[in-house]
Amino acid sequence: MKTFRNCVLAWFALVACALVLNACGGGGGGYGGGSTGASAASCLPSTYNTCPTTSASGSSTAGMNTATACVPSTYNSCATSSSSSAGCVPTTYNSCAGTANGTVNGFGSIVVDGHEFQEMPATVYQTEARGKPESLAADGVQLGQHVVVSFDANGNITLVDVIPEVEGPVSSITSSVKVGSGSSATTMPAITVAGVLVVGNTDLSQGPVTNYGGGYTSLANVLVGDNVEVHGLLRSANGIDYVQATFVGKQPSFVGTRITGIVAAYNATANTFTLGTAPNVVTINAGGASVLPSGASIANGEVVSVWSNGTITTSSAGNMLTANVINVRSGLGIAGETLAVSGPISAYVSQASFVVNGVTVDASAITLPMGVSALANGMTVAVSGTVNSNGTLAATQLRVFSDQDDTTPPVVLQGDIGD
Repeated sequence: MKTFRNCVLAWFALVACALVLNACGGGGGGYGGGSTGASAASCLPSTYNTCPTTSASGSSTAGMNTATACVPSTYNSCATSSSSSAGCVPTTYNSCAGTANGTVNGFGSIVVDGHEFQEMPATVYQTEARGKPESLAADGVQLGQHVVVSFDANGNITLVDVIPEVEGPVSSITSSVKVGSGSSATTMPAITVAGVLVVGNTDLSQGPVTNYGGGYTSLANVLVGDNVEVHGLLRSANGIDYVQATFVGKQPSFVGTRITGIVAAYNATANTFTLGTAPNVVTINAGGASVLPSGASIANGEVVSVWSNGTITTSSAGNMLTANVINVRSGLGIAGETLAVSGPISAYVSQASFVVNGVTVDASAITLPMGVSALANGMTVAVSGTVNSNGTLAATQLRVFSDQDDTTPPVVLQGDIGD
């Protein structure tokens, strides 16, 4: 018996090397990193010489540091006489490890929004069942699911965290929900899950198309009373917040209620806030709930995922849900590390200031893709770069979802070859 998987992993090691060269060799700031040959903004030298007030002859080339007069303190040996030549690179770099927050659209290893990450024997898989991480088998990850992938400096996956946007019972089904605006406005079927409006998607220009699981093959298979798990993009149109599903799966039984949305009407005294828009506003009672990650706090405008062991109750006061766990999703990423996020643009001010999936992005250093004259609210993008000290993602790559995107996810078979 020969292990085919080993061959596949070896092939992906070559892919990882290519990612490293692209990410840290001046190739546009991709994922991954390395200890030598790096010049992308996402892989900054860990030590610098004292920075003079005027430019020094030893200054490194653009992209190798944050100030042209600040040079790495240690260089590899150089074949030329000048330490500032293109052939001389710093020997020590900060880690280029990071996080990718997006949708699974391929396997072998795992492809997130078109970027491939290599699974390793030590890779940990988990799902936020019941609001807190629970172990998951590697083959439990499905196309269309929302994941947060943590990877090391070589682009190898250390953790795959599967995080649904909505979980709970289906309360209603409609065929006439209008989403979008202007020429892109369309009327389509929708379901309401735990008070959240959910629509499917078949338009690649609006983001990943909807995948189905648990026996479903389309939204038409869903029945009132079904318990479902929904992954997708948070959107707003015509004054209505909704989830554009990338995955809808049937659950065998009720496990709890999850709602993901943007915090509004936060009352610190009463410890309550609201998610959603009329007529589907849900008031969250956060008293006694665990707030994750440690040190995070609730505030208006934050993207949060609320888990409750119970169901939504309805009274004259409206829809209410008592939270057991609240995960704050905004501000994902660590200063100096690589971060990739995807979703519709919101809070657009300029190319230097907009929000994607709760993360503030500065894409001013990027030349927009061919055919895109400007970014705008509602445009679906995948963006990656480095998190700076104030939590903003300084983008080095940006892709706008297009109806010309490939609909066929890349797949590599893994297993043992028999005799």
